[in-house]
Amino acid sequence: MMSAFIKRGFSSTMISSMTAFSSRSETGAFGVLSCDIRSVNHRYLDTVIYLPDPLQTLEPVIRKYLQNRVQRGKVEVMIRLQPGEGEAQAFKINQLTVGRLAEVAKVLSTTFMEKAGLSLPFDMKTVLAWPGVREMPKPELYRETVLDLFQTVLDDYLSIRHQEGNQLKERILATLNLVKIELDRLKVELPETAPIAREKIRARFKELSLSVDEGRLEQEIVWLAQKADVTEELQRLEIHLEAVREALEKGGGVGRRLDFLMQELHREVNTLNSKSIRLGVIQTGLELKVYIEQMREQIQNIE
Repeated sequence: MMSAFIKRGFSSTMISSMTAFSSRSETGAFGVLSCDIRSVNHRYLDTVIYLPDPLQTLEPVIRKYLQNRVQRGKVEVMIRLQPGEGEAQAFKINQLTVGRLAEVAKVLSTTFMEKAGLSLPFDMKTVLAWPGVREMPKPELYRETVLDLFQTVLDDYLSIRHQEGNQLKERILATLNLVKIELDRLKVELPETAPIAREKIRARFKELSLSVDEGRLEQEIVWLAQKADVTEELQRLEIHLEAVREALEKGGGVGRRLDFLMQELHREVNTLNSKSIRLGVIQTGLELKVYIEQMREQIQNIE
């Protein structure tokens, strides 16, 4: 049966979004068959499959194939069958199920509805739509049609995921370039830290009307410069940025890795801000945090 699913594939290096929707229907002697596939973000793969009663045996097949082609996301598959005129005349009523429904309706009517002074509404369409009431004959006649339709919708659905994933990739890469520009600018400004520290200490001594011990001053400047040195943070930021690029180029299910790298980038920027003694560096750090948050929000949607 799985051989029926040998269709076109997609490169494993593609980036996929976790949100997508695809829908198609097909008309035949059996009636109108429709299939919808939709998904939203989820930490793992969570599949929910709705099938007409005669096709419940297809659920393991459909679920397994989804697991082979989708790694993350809450995926909902809904397959509906509206019988044609010939099928509508041929279907049978499950007397046992109808009898049980009648008993439940009787209990509700005598123990609740009558005491409340209300009447129990009766809708034939609702009864007929109840699972198990209608026994559709010969599901094998449209079984293969269901699988073919599901495959077609799944291919469309995956194509949409890949298209949106590629768009997310381009946005993230564009933001990475902005982050790199900010880091390059910081590296140019860093050598000015020591002179600024010296002037701050001199200004503080002057404010307090204290004499300056040049030897002690240089020691304080060295200590302050070491404390404010963010060279390692900048190096680690660049390493993480390169890891993000590599993950995006590698493709596949890299969403979790990218999310982890965003956490590392955020941590390094926080350290950079806490160590800086210059307002300009702090402002740049805040701008970096905005960029990282933008990327993180986009990455939340990547498989």
